[in-house]
Amino acid sequence: MGRFYEIYFLIVFLHFRLTSTAQAPLIQFFYWNVDPFFHLTQYNDTHGSLFESFQLAELHCRRRSYNKANNCDADDKYGSTRKFIEYVKVAVGHRKFLEAIFSPNRLSKVNTSEYRGDCDQPLLQIWGVIFMDKSEEWIDLRLKNLTLFKYTTSEKLALVAKRSSILLTNKILTGISNCTEPIFLSVFMAFIFGTLFWFAEHRENDDVSEYFLTGIQDAAWCCFVSMTTIGYGDVLAKSVIGKFVMWIWITIGLLFIAVICGNVFVAVDNPPDFHAKRITVISNTIAEKYARHNLNAKVIQVGTYREMFSLISDSKADAALMNSDVYSVYQGFSDRDLMLNEKLNCVTEFEVNQPILLAFQDISLMSPEAKELFQCMTGEQNKRLIFDFPIMQNPTQSRVDVVYNGRLNVEYFLYLFLVTLILFIICTIYAFFLGKISISSNCSRSG
Repeated sequence: MGRFYEIYFLIVFLHFRLTSTAQAPLIQFFYWNVDPFFHLTQYNDTHGSLFESFQLAELHCRRRSYNKANNCDADDKYGSTRKFIEYVKVAVGHRKFLEAIFSPNRLSKVNTSEYRGDCDQPLLQIWGVIFMDKSEEWIDLRLKNLTLFKYTTSEKLALVAKRSSILLTNKILTGISNCTEPIFLSVFMAFIFGTLFWFAEHRENDDVSEYFLTGIQDAAWCCFVSMTTIGYGDVLAKSVIGKFVMWIWITIGLLFIAVICGNVFVAVDNPPDFHAKRITVISNTIAEKYARHNLNAKVIQVGTYREMFSLISDSKADAALMNSDVYSVYQGFSDRDLMLNEKLNCVTEFEVNQPILLAFQDISLMSPEAKELFQCMTGEQNKRLIFDFPIMQNPTQSRVDVVYNGRLNVEYFLYLFLVTLILFIICTIYAFFLGKISISSNCSRSG
């Protein structure tokens, strides 16, 4: 009989524990997934610098009197039955997250749990992570009952583009296309000086025909090989005037060659130019501001980083400008993970001062226990630096690729091979009809 009562009371106790509403946690953290700061996977695997900060905060701040506040039960003198922190996902993407924060009834948009009456409210509510390019005055006018605090600072923005933009072949062609003006000018100047060279040489020089249409070809040829410093020596200046003309032309021609080669070297050695191009950014961030004012870009606003990568992969955007710390995480992902058609690379970085922010409820509205917890987490000395733990002092670095020549670009060489083959076939057919080639000539001679 005694055994029966033991089982009965155990069942009643378990029923009460399972059906009763739990106590509210000490902290509620409302988030959106953004590496490397905070990410909670569908398998409840949590990582990121903010998660590490919360773990340290729990170790440092849990043994305080506020654990027993508001008639909440404590299991011993060092802790409480209350959970230290609860993670509540607010939105997918930064844009939706900001909409929720700036909404007057922000908590109504969040699915939170219902807690027991004695401990139905958390002591602290934190919102993060926030990227903002607005002034404090702008934020204070619109952000009701919340105060922003700086978690850390990101010093760089990463410009991400397709790998094809930094292929060596593409960069050489880009350098050549950037100097079309000096190329065409050098061609015209070569014919001008070739004409002067013919006037000076056609009477005294056997290498130059005395007929203009024929002789100008020899003179122009001499100017081209002299400009490129090849100098075959088949056509030479023999008169004093001809030598003077060629001396001036060689000096000018070397300048043209130097400009053309310099443009190619600059294009190869420097990141691609994305000024006035289509650049996708996370909305309401310093990246958007930088793209508009510094790059004069056609900005495409998105809410998530995966949207940015998809736009580049589908050629709907030329590049993406994003937080360098965030990109350093995505840099380790495979193309299959990001569902991309082409590999992306960070082609350059820009120096900026991007604060990474968190939002707390207004300090003036906090209870004494909440203020004690808040001061424990933020530190007495610096109220604008949350947690007082150097988690993000040495963030991971993004790899910047200015030029990529690690793999043979088969597509380009296939095109060149096809062009060469077509030219060979055309020349063979042309020579055959002129009688300059005979398929059976070698056979007939051997017979």
